[in-house]
Amino acid sequence: MKNLEYLFSEQATDIERMDFLLKMNERGITSDDVAKLVEYLLPKDFPKMPGAIDICGTGGSKLPRINTSTISAFILAQKGIKIAKHGNRASSGRFGSFDLLEALGFDIEKNADQLKNDFDKQNLAFIFAPKFFSALRHFANVRKEIGVPTIFNILGPLLNPAQPQIQIIGTNSEKNAKLLIESCRKMKKKKVAIVTSKGGLDEIDISNDTIVFELNDGQINDYIVSPEDFGIEKVDFNEIKGGDPEFNTKVTKDILRGNCDTQHKDLIYANSAFCLFFMGQYNSMKEAFCDIYDEDFSKMIL
Repeated sequence: MKNLEYLFSEQATDIERMDFLLKMNERGITSDDVAKLVEYLLPKDFPKMPGAIDICGTGGSKLPRINTSTISAFILAQKGIKIAKHGNRASSGRFGSFDLLEALGFDIEKNADQLKNDFDKQNLAFIFAPKFFSALRHFANVRKEIGVPTIFNILGPLLNPAQPQIQIIGTNSEKNAKLLIESCRKMKKKKVAIVTSKGGLDEIDISNDTIVFELNDGQINDYIVSPEDFGIEKVDFNEIKGGDPEFNTKVTKDILRGNCDTQHKDLIYANSAFCLFFMGQYNSMKEAFCDIYDEDFSKMIL
């Protein structure tokens, strides 16, 4: 790998940065590439958030989605799970996690100390990536010009400045899932689940089966999670798809207020239940799903 300090400096040219990314694509991105780039970019002075976990996706499905992991973060925090969620606004006119948070009235520009205070008091910190990764601006124009996925398209969940040792990461393909789980092993993370739906979603899916690659103390295994594991039947994707910003914001509020009457609620509860089961809070995904089904989570945000 080329000298990263040089590539992220003012001295490097966009042609050199483009050459770096395209050659990596051509030979194939490895877990070593991912681990080394993450190690270089991670802030060294971010406050510790003991026991933090992160739930997020890499995106890339090109499917209309609601903001599943962001909505689940509120539910999980109220259930006692300590969440340090790292993310960004969406590109290309989509509606990302931090677009949603802004629509809900959140200050997304909080500094590290403010985030630590949120984490300690509410079990929930939303870490806005551009606030802590200004160096990535050097590759912004190059990535747009290349127009194809690069290593940066899967890097986001691993760049969480809180450096959680436990994560649930969604991605849109089995190939990316295998790369990410091996990268997490290289980074010596304690416990990670990489989830990818057979339908292309980067989350636990209730319209299809989901493949899970789990890392636990250095050992990797894989298994399938189906909607039936939560005690529900598969639904048509159209029943859980997202829409424009107004639609996604309304769905979020309805779910957290406990008055959502669409299958979106089941999608969010399934993802939340999987996390609770993964964290050892319940004996089964179905038990976790049933426990949260009728709770009111609106006090977290509304």
